[in-house]
Amino acid sequence: MKGVILDTVTGETHMGHSRHPVDWFSGNYACDCNRWPDHLDPPDGDTCEGCRRFLVVGAIFEPGDEPEPGDEQYTLMEFNDDYPFEMLIEFDVPIDVR
Repeated sequence: MKGVILDTVTGETHMGHSRHPVDWFSGNYACDCNRWPDHLDPPDGDTCEGCRRFLVVGAIFEPGDEPEPGDEQYTLMEFNDDYPFEMLIEFDVPIDVR
């Protein structure tokens, strides 16, 4: 799955790297550290950037990523699970769409 990422500072969107959907809500791509666009250099350091800037606002599923019928479906809220709920509301991220 490729995530469509909104930079809440600039208002620009970019396409995230192709990862398994679970990585977007419980793996390395669940926080700002790996959601930075390629044209911006992330801050230096060994600390997590937290969940303050880059929201998943869309998802493009690739072959093999789509949930099977009857399996749990993925939501944009799940892909942004660690981000403040108020932030999801402010940037109009659908919170219950499956």
